[in-house]
Amino acid sequence: MEKRTLQAVSVAGCRPDPGNPRKQFDEADLENLADSLKGRQIEPIQVTKDLIIIDGERRWRAAQLAGLETLLAVVTDRALTSEELTVVRLTTFLHKKDLNAIEKWQAFDELHRLHGGTYKQLSELLHVDASGVTRILAPSRVIAPVREAFIAGQLTASDVYEISQAETEAQQLDRLNALLTGTKRADLARHRGRQKSTTSAVKATRFLCPLPAGPKVVVTGPAMTLDNLIDILATTLEAARKAIKEGIDIKTLQSVMKDKAKSPRSSVG
Repeated sequence: MEKRTLQAVSVAGCRPDPGNPRKQFDEADLENLADSLKGRQIEPIQVTKDLIIIDGERRWRAAQLAGLETLLAVVTDRALTSEELTVVRLTTFLHKKDLNAIEKWQAFDELHRLHGGTYKQLSELLHVDASGVTRILAPSRVIAPVREAFIAGQLTASDVYEISQAETEAQQLDRLNALLTGTKRADLARHRGRQKSTTSAVKATRFLCPLPAGPKVVVTGPAMTLDNLIDILATTLEAARKAIKEGIDIKTLQSVMKDKAKSPRSSVG
């Protein structure tokens, strides 16, 4: 089992992690922190056995400015693999309160690529809300020009999330151009509504989707659009997850949902 100990480590012997998402350090902030460290170090840094910094590069840089020879550090009892170091560093980094939107997205994106899985699994790993992960990772789901505008400071995180909701790359580009030319958010929303109108006009009374593993999802109802289908499946998924937590089997869940339906409009099988 991995052990961690609190001890004084050599400032000169520590090395920054080249994979740290934070690349910029404010000089005035470092100088203020250096003055503070001359009096007392409130929070230890975290390092691996071979003194690679997992958390606390800002404090380490400030310690150098202050001319300190040692820093208090939490030290792991073994050297971490490159992947382990990245996961630990990113999970620690992501809980900092002073991250900007770009740093947060880049860290989430790297952790998602390393750890794999769904957004929900990533949210459970980090103990954050799944919807928040979806918003933070919006830059990963948009075309390159949108990401470039975001990194350049021309778009906010909310802008990028709005653009990520577009159904095609061409629509993403349209929304990007609209925002960069000063189109108001309300106008953009109306524009988005017009883009959806064609898709929303297509309706069906039955949706049949064979899944790769063999089962089929069947939804029936009067004149359903894709938006209707999404709402139906989301409601069913939420009920199924709740049933698992309460120890309810699939047949009982089906009976419960039938009982709750005041006027049955659709069925999921």
